[in-house]
Amino acid sequence: MPKRSRKSNVPVIDSVTPEQLMAFQQGGGTVVGGFPGGEEFYSFTPNQNQNIKPKIDGKKLLYTMSNEFVARGMERQKNLLFTEKPKYHVYNADNNEDEDLADNVEKDFEKSSLVPGLFAAMKLSYMDIYGWGIYLLQIEWMRDVDGTIRPGKLKRLPPESFLLPPANTENYTCDDILQGIGVRNGIIEFWQTQNDGTMKRLSFVIMMKDPSLPGICGRSRLLSLVPSVSFLDLCVKVQAQKMNRVGAPALFIQFTSPPIMAGGRDDISHATKIIRYWGTSSQYILRENMQVVKLDFNDNQSALDTLKELKGDIDDHFNPTVFLSREGNSLGNDSGKIDTMKLFIQDAHLMIEDNWEPVIQTYLDLNAYENTIELELPAAEPDRAAINLQRAQAIDTMGIGTLDEKRVLSGLAEATPEVLAEIEKERETRAKMIPGATLGQGQNPVTDGQLGGRPPNPATKRKNPPEE
Repeated sequence: MPKRSRKSNVPVIDSVTPEQLMAFQQGGGTVVGGFPGGEEFYSFTPNQNQNIKPKIDGKKLLYTMSNEFVARGMERQKNLLFTEKPKYHVYNADNNEDEDLADNVEKDFEKSSLVPGLFAAMKLSYMDIYGWGIYLLQIEWMRDVDGTIRPGKLKRLPPESFLLPPANTENYTCDDILQGIGVRNGIIEFWQTQNDGTMKRLSFVIMMKDPSLPGICGRSRLLSLVPSVSFLDLCVKVQAQKMNRVGAPALFIQFTSPPIMAGGRDDISHATKIIRYWGTSSQYILRENMQVVKLDFNDNQSALDTLKELKGDIDDHFNPTVFLSREGNSLGNDSGKIDTMKLFIQDAHLMIEDNWEPVIQTYLDLNAYENTIELELPAAEPDRAAINLQRAQAIDTMGIGTLDEKRVLSGLAEATPEVLAEIEKERETRAKMIPGATLGQGQNPVTDGQLGGRPPNPATKRKNPPEE
């Protein structure tokens, strides 16, 4: 059993191994050495915050969002989903589209006086819903001189300002992360922490979330990354420590004879000073009763390899097609990935559109319009050019498609009679230039060791031609 010091509950150990020291240093602990009563000892104080699976709260979630790899992944998703401004479709009672009214609605929600406009607010709403589970909004409605009620400002409420619960929590059921948002007597309450630390209950708050996720505030999709980011930070610190150790290796000082602490000479203080200030740019003189003991730490790739794996896990988190790329998955081709990406984009757009349509509908209702609104976020069509070109080449090789089918797959328009005539003329010209050549072959093709011509058909070519 390890000894314990009389003044504390810190375990005191008679000797230390390199493995024990590295374990505590990598975990953020400290090692204390001394000579009480002439007896050498080491005490270990582990870091209480070295757990790589921390309890998730709002602060840890906010810290995870600030991680550069997470922020980069969210930015990529935002750029993937929001390529163009939304289209406004306004329908009357007969289900006919009113384009003039749609133009007016768009102008009122995208004009420069709005901070931000609807398109920018949509981007913010997706980022908050993905990161926190909800997007909180307050709208200032203003009556213009012409009597029209228009939105004056779309005010985003930062979810991180709702981390703390109210003072009175009687009959109050709150969200696990955003504890300032809860239900009391069937009514949702919004308690925001102000800059001065006081709590204020807000009214007329619009809350947007993914309706497919449970909970008062939905569910953050970044929860699974909180342990990864925590572990990533630990690995970065460990790797930095290892790099420092390469330049200034860890060492101890061993006394070959009892240390002298009399006559103005204090060997203990001198040895402590050497260990404390030892570095790449410092040198010290050892006394005759001292010798250096170096700890044999083998530098390996474990921290770097772990960093690489963690970064890969974070990147995979933001890749909707990652499960198609795993070994043994027959759907992991370009076409399957494109279809999966399209489904991901459509699902995200539908969620955002469903959340914002009631906001626009409020505008129509306040102005006594008997119309309904439908928003449409245009989706960027994934590039199928390479896949279609391969299909066109396969159709040509097998001889099972028409010229127009191959042209369309190649990204060309269907051939008109004039175009067909030009193609045929080009074929004849190419055939005269190179006997046996067809349109699409190079000017100097070599097949079967002979110049020009199309390769012989394997079905008609005989293995043993008759001797002449």
